[in-house]
Amino acid sequence: MINTFKVVYIDYSLRLVTQLIIVSVFVKKLSNIEFADFSFYLMLSGYIAVVINSGFDSLINRQLADHDKNEADDFYFQALKIKIALHLFLSIIFVCFMQTATLIPFLCLSLFGIILEHQDIKMRFTNNYKPVVWRIAATPLFFIGKVLACFNANINGFLLVTILETLYCILINYYYSPKLLIFGQESQFIRKYWHDFSKTILSGGLIFTYLQIDQFFIYAFLGKEVYSVYALATRFYTLGNNLVGIFARYRIPQLYLGESTYRQTLLKLYSAQAFFSIVVVAGLCLYVVFWVPNYFNSLYILAILIFCGFGLIFGQIKGVYFIKLNQLMPDIYNAIFGMIVFSLCYFCSHIQTGIGVAVCYLIGIIASGVISTFFYKTGREYFKLLIKD
Repeated sequence: MINTFKVVYIDYSLRLVTQLIIVSVFVKKLSNIEFADFSFYLMLSGYIAVVINSGFDSLINRQLADHDKNEADDFYFQALKIKIALHLFLSIIFVCFMQTATLIPFLCLSLFGIILEHQDIKMRFTNNYKPVVWRIAATPLFFIGKVLACFNANINGFLLVTILETLYCILINYYYSPKLLIFGQESQFIRKYWHDFSKTILSGGLIFTYLQIDQFFIYAFLGKEVYSVYALATRFYTLGNNLVGIFARYRIPQLYLGESTYRQTLLKLYSAQAFFSIVVVAGLCLYVVFWVPNYFNSLYILAILIFCGFGLIFGQIKGVYFIKLNQLMPDIYNAIFGMIVFSLCYFCSHIQTGIGVAVCYLIGIIASGVISTFFYKTGREYFKLLIKD
C-alpha cells in the first residue's frame, strides 16, 4: 500500500478536498471582483503550465514506454530545461501584456508545479510512490497555513505557503530520485527533437487555449462580476475532472504500454466521469444553498459544463491514438475547429450571461471532440478501433 499507485488516490483526494476548502473561504472573504481576479490569475498561471507540459509530457511518456533506458532518460532530463526556459519566456510576455506584477507570484507557483509534475512522470513509470507518503504527512501543516491566510483574505500569504509546499514536494522527490537537471548537449537535443516537440507545443497551445476560451471570453468581454460566478462553477467542474484524472493518470500509461485497449480505457473513464458528475452537482447544489446563495447561477452553469467532460475524455483518448501514430495535426485541426464554432456561437448569439457562454462552450466541445472525428481518415480509423476493441 505504501509504495503502490493506490497511495496517489489518497494524495489527490486530500489535495482536492483542501483546494475546495480554500476556495470556500476565499469566496466568502473576498469581494466578487477580488475573487474573480484571484481565480483568473490562478487559471492563467495553470494554463501556461499545462500548455508547456502538454508539449513534452506525451513525448516523454512515449519515450519511457517505447525506447531504451539511456535514450529515454536523456530525453526526460533535457526536456525539463526547455520547459523552464519556455515558462520564463511566456511569463514575461503575459506580465508585460497584462501590465500587472500581481501575476508574478502565481507564475512562480506554476513554474514549481511544472518541475513537480515532471518528477511525477518518472515516479509513475518506476512505480516508486514513497515520496507521496511524505507529501500526505505534511499536508495538514501546509493546510493550516493556507487556511490562516485565507481567513485573513491574504492572497499573497496563501501563494507563499503553496509555493513552499510545492518546493517541499520537489525536494522529497529529489531525495528518492536525485537527478533532475543535467547541463550540456542542449543544442543537440533541440536539433534532434525540435520537429517533434514544436508540433506538440503548437497542438497543446491550441488545445488548452480552446479548453479555457470560455473563461478568457467572460473575463475580457462580460466583466469580473459575471466571471466570479462562472469561476465558482468551473471550480466544481474542475474538481470532477481532477477526480477522473486520478484514474486517467493510472489508465493512460497502461494504454501507452498496451496493457489496456482504447475502448476499455474510454469506458472506465466514462464511468468515473458519470459518477463524479453526480457528486459535484449535488455538492454545488448544497454549497450555494447553504454557503453562498448569491452564486446560485453557478449551479446552472455547472449542469451544462459537466456534459463537456464526456467530450473531453473522448478527445483525450483519441489524442493518445494520434500520439502513438505520431500524427498531431488532427488535434490541431480539432482545436481550431472548436474555437471557430465557439466564437461563432458566442458572437452570433450576442451572449451576455455565463450560462450562455457555457452553452456555446458545450457546442464547441461536441463539435471539436466528437463530430470532427468523422472529418478525416485517422479519426475514422480511431472510431473503427473503438468498435473492434
